[in-house]
Amino acid sequence: MLILAVIVIIVMGIFMYKMYNEKIVATEKSAELQTQVNELIGTVSSLQGKINSISETISTNTSTYNTVVTNENKSDTETKSKTTFTDAQVKETVQDYLNIIGSKEGSPSAVLDYLKLKGKESTARKEGYLKTDIKYSKFKKAILEYITERCFKEEFSEVFIEEDGYVCYFNSGATGVGYEVNSITMVNDKTYNAKAVWIQEESKEDVNFEFGIENSNGKCIIDYCNQK
Repeated sequence: MLILAVIVIIVMGIFMYKMYNEKIVATEKSAELQTQVNELIGTVSSLQGKINSISETISTNTSTYNTVVTNENKSDTETKSKTTFTDAQVKETVQDYLNIIGSKEGSPSAVLDYLKLKGKESTARKEGYLKTDIKYSKFKKAILEYITERCFKEEFSEVFIEEDGYVCYFNSGATGVGYEVNSITMVNDKTYNAKAVWIQEESKEDVNFEFGIENSNGKCIIDYCNQK
């Protein structure tokens, strides 16, 4: 019985020793895990601070961008406002256009005179046309000081054609006509009504027009014209 008791005591001692060691190991692991948790908490906190900083930067940049865009739009609006033409400018443009139209109705060569492009003439290959020594590009540039490309195609492209790089015009002659603009009225920023007098020799007649205008590098030009 004594031997058996000694054996039991030895077994229990070994068992308690193992439990003690396992407890120490578990405590150390727990402390290590706690340290890792604390480090992770610190990392998360640091990352959160960086995220907040980035969010603030984005918010600031967005606010700055919106301010710049708003100011640019405001600047564009102010620029457009500054380029709005006065009634006097529009009236002068309308008068110039009608002078050119009146010249064309009398004789297309008179349009070249009005544009100060008169040159030597010869017979063109196309029947009914006279060829000049005026470069077509020079003529086009001069007339587009008064009208848009659209207006040119509608009103002048068949009367003035290009041959070998030079201007040819339809050879017609009639009694010259003139127009005198009395007043204009704005319909909107691109549309105006005009009251004018059509003049041919001793005859006069009141006429009304609707004009479309465009801005060409800061200059008012005619886009279209309809008699009303």
